[in-house]
Amino acid sequence: MPTSTRLIAADIRNRPELNARMTKAALLSQYAVEIERLKADLLAARERNGIFLSAASWADLASEHEARRLALEDSARQVELTRCVQPSEGRRSSAQHATHDNPRAI
Repeated sequence: MPTSTRLIAADIRNRPELNARMTKAALLSQYAVEIERLKADLLAARERNGIFLSAASWADLASEHEARRLALEDSARQVELTRCVQPSEGRRSSAQHATHDNPRAI
């Protein structure tokens, strides 16, 4: 493979986005959305006795919960498939077990 198309470890640059810089306008719009969500939650809590969320916040939480549940089920299926594909080293067949306990029983 030519070196021009091959990735070299020194050529890889990490670009973290966790604490990315934001423009003031983007930051203000993000805060405005958050404030509106909090106002809706506060209004929902005031209208009822107890702590409640607005319908939009509840829908967001429910969709996040469903996505996490589906991801967990998918991970569990992957683990089961991996276990089925790789034979367990701790288990021996009955023939191996018989020869191990009694070497003359062949």
